[in-house]
Amino acid sequence: MRISCLLAAGLPDWGWALLVVGLIVVIPLVVFAAIKFAKKAKKEPEPVAPKERAPKAPRANKTPAQHLASVPIEPAAPKEEPAQKQEVPADKPVQKQAEPAPAAEAEREVLLKVPSEQPAQNQKAAEPIPEGAVVVAPKAFESLRLLRSFQAKLMQSDAETKARYSAIKNELTAYGLKGRIGWHGESFRVGRDAGVRLVFRGKTLAVLFALDPAKYADTKYKVEDVSDAPRFEKTPCMYRISNERRLRYSFDLIAAVCEGKEKGESNVDFAAQFPYERDEVLIRRKLIRVVAGKGQEVPEIRTEVKAEEVSSLLDDSYAKAHVEESVRYADRTRRAIVNVDDLSRTFADGDTVTIEDIRTRVAGVDKRATYFKVLARGTLDKALTVEADDFSVDAVKMILLTGGKVIKTKEKRA
Repeated sequence: MRISCLLAAGLPDWGWALLVVGLIVVIPLVVFAAIKFAKKAKKEPEPVAPKERAPKAPRANKTPAQHLASVPIEPAAPKEEPAQKQEVPADKPVQKQAEPAPAAEAEREVLLKVPSEQPAQNQKAAEPIPEGAVVVAPKAFESLRLLRSFQAKLMQSDAETKARYSAIKNELTAYGLKGRIGWHGESFRVGRDAGVRLVFRGKTLAVLFALDPAKYADTKYKVEDVSDAPRFEKTPCMYRISNERRLRYSFDLIAAVCEGKEKGESNVDFAAQFPYERDEVLIRRKLIRVVAGKGQEVPEIRTEVKAEEVSSLLDDSYAKAHVEESVRYADRTRRAIVNVDDLSRTFADGDTVTIEDIRTRVAGVDKRATYFKVLARGTLDKALTVEADDFSVDAVKMILLTGGKVIKTKEKRA
């Protein structure tokens, strides 16, 4: 109505111009806004009801030690694919898993570990050491060696070597010879004289004969002359049993040693007496010795040593360092001396000799003595553990060089 009135009343020229310009500007703006509003309305999704979340479990408060224990120390090993379970028929009994070894077996274990002086970072805690285990620490020794006895080497040898040993011993037994096993070998005497010795040279069984090596120098036997070694002085002819032919030839040499003796028969499986045992077990049985030397080579154990030669065979410092201390105290009330060769004549290989044994068993000593000093003299051909009140350095060397132990009583406190 008002517009029609305005149109009827008439407008000036400039008014008509403003009206046209306004229409041209306003109409596109209105159309653009309407289109944009319509697009926005299409994009908005319908409202979704919020999901209900399960309540969180309360977090356990861990102590620092528990937290450290839960942290993996070593990188995890790659996971293996789980084996598919096999269905067991109902009529078949389920096999039980093997039960763990009893505690007594675990106590037999002997540890030969040398831990690192600088442990690696994040290293796991050490496992508990079984009771009775032998542990060698690195700071105590700079070198470590296992000295194997003849019996230990025989027990750990292969079946072929054991069969050759059994055959040789049957041949010796057939002539009536009896063997005595020592640390370095097994000796067979012909009457009162040395006859044959069985030893190991490396891993090869060898036979030593009381024969002249020069007599067999250019023969098929191909023996070795070992007369330069003091312990082989009485049996200087060595023959290594490295194959079956040498085994047969060794019977000829045995016959030469036993010349004049009647041969019988012997068919015993001597190898069965020496079943295989691990190092740990043999150490506990004292068939392997764990020895260590600080800054020097560990001396070789001998079957026989003489008093006049020990000074050049072993250092004084090594001998003094290997004297052990007894739990008993010395009694200086009445002093006496005893010589090493007297002990060698009185006691057997492997015996433990105490002060009471010296006083009651050794001939020629003061039976009322309470304090004994051991002096070097003569020859020692046995491994003895000797407990006394005092030792000369050479006496200590003789006992150590034959594989024995020296134990000295403690001085009484003032």
